[in-house]
Amino acid sequence: MADPELCKLNDASFTLGVSRPTLYKMAKKGEVELVKLGGRTLMRRAEVERLAATAPAWRPDPARSAQANAARRKVSAPARNGG
Repeated sequence: MADPELCKLNDASFTLGVSRPTLYKMAKKGEVELVKLGGRTLMRRAEVERLAATAPAWRPDPARSAQANAARRKVSAPARNGG
């Protein structure tokens, strides 16, 4: 059997790596389209695939990484010094 055209929001959120409330917020902003059918809120499989395909690649910000590493060193230094 082929994949159904519509999927549950739980499945869509798992596939996309976002929460269900995030999908509702995105729908409210017009970023995604949700479907009501028989009292259930569903999402078209094509919409899930579109979002996954057009999501921008994530690249860490070197400045933030350096800042976070410095903060971790600062917090862990007293523990290493017995302090």
